[in-house]
Formats: sequence, structure tokens, C-alpha cells
Amino acid sequence: MIFQTERLIVDQLMETDFEEFHQLHSDIRVMKYTTGKVYTRNQSQSSLDDIVRSYSRNNKKVNVWAVRLKSKEQPLIGTCALISNEHKEWEVGYRLMPSFWGMGLATELLLKLEFYCFKTHDINMIVGYTYSENKASIKVLTRCGFEIDRTYKKPGDLRYYKRCTSLR
Repeated sequence: MIFQTERLIVDQLMETDFEEFHQLHSDIRVMKYTTGKVYTRNQSQSSLDDIVRSYSRNNKKVNVWAVRLKSKEQPLIGTCALISNEHKEWEVGYRLMPSFWGMGLATELLLKLEFYCFKTHDINMIVGYTYSENKASIKVLTRCGFEIDRTYKKPGDLRYYKRCTSLR
């Protein structure tokens, strides 16, 4: 186990998570604000294989983990990530199955992910990106202490750059 919250367990993804992993990544509602397109079964398998292999390589720059409900033997309900970007900042990310939206789970997850990041890495800042139209993710980020730092204009979209400078 990597960490846990009141209702969630975050641990390593496993090959046995494939069906739920693919379900998550083949849902346009989940992928709309990340890649903008859904994964095929082959793409999901390749992505999961890469993530599982990264654990044995002890890759500390890209950390992608499984999110599961603590209350019962629950299959994968989402993923979360800590990724070191080209600016030497740690970027947080999260994806949950739509059936688990609106329950406060993303906020609960991000608060603990934020704490974990500050505790395990010698940093004073983490960042998160979201599109301006992704109101739910903006709410999660702001509830967790992130503030808008910059706005990037990209072809056809507006992207906000969020920054958190300290633990709440």
C-alpha cells in the first residue's frame, strides 16, 4: 500500500486490474480532459504493462497508482499520479470512474496525495493542470489549496496552471 484515506486505498496497479483499467480509459467522460480520446483495449494493455514494469525499475519520476475503495474487496475505481515534469515540479493527477464522481472522493484523494508528495519529496510546490471548462476538477483543486498561477492559451482551448505552495 502506498497510502490510504478514510475511504480509499492507494496501491500499485496489477495485471489483474486490466478490465477496470480499460473501462476507466475507454470512457470519454473520464478521458475528455486528459488525452481527449479513449483507449483501445490494446492501448489500455500497453499502458498498464508500462506502469506495472515501472514499479520494478523503481522509476521515481512517474508514479501511477491504483485507487480502490477501502470498505470492501473493491476492484479498481480509478488511478492517481505524481509525475515530475520538465520544470522540476511534481504534477498531481487523478481519474475516477464516473459512478464514483460527486462523492468527495477526488478531494479526499488529492488532499492525501498532496500530503504524501510533500512528505516523501524534498519540495515546496506541486502543480495540477485542468481545462477551464472542467469545473469539477477546478473545484477539487481549489478545495485542496491550489490557486491559479498562469493561464495558457492553446489552439482551441484555455488551460489553467494550478500551484500549491504549502500544506493546509
